[in-house]
Amino acid sequence: MADYGLITLRVDGANISVRGSVQENPSRISSEMVINQDFSQDRTITAMNYRMTFSLALRDRAGNAIDLDAIMRRAEGTVSFLGDAEKKIRTYSGTVFSGDPQVDLSNGEVTGLTATATGRIETNI
Repeated sequence: MADYGLITLRVDGANISVRGSVQENPSRISSEMVINQDFSQDRTITAMNYRMTFSLALRDRAGNAIDLDAIMRRAEGTVSFLGDAEKKIRTYSGTVFSGDPQVDLSNGEVTGLTATATGRIETNI
């Protein structure tokens, strides 16, 4: 398993610390197997946007609380994940957040967030 190091989420130019992991769906299609009555198989292809789930730190590095309401209400915008050890930036355009944010009061981790985007670019740094 690769060590991706520190991953930072940048929303509209503001850095937010990512806690735990980031799961990315880099494909814009989903494929599901279908078994016909004669037991032959087929697939159903569904168009999807790029998706990602992640957990965040409730507070930024300066100790300020992240405004989850503002993140959830924001219009489509640009979101970037910066991986320092991996030396890559993944930039998503047309990104909106959805989900039901939940805070673990024992460690300040925010979970339950999903982001969906219309565009994706990956660059080396």
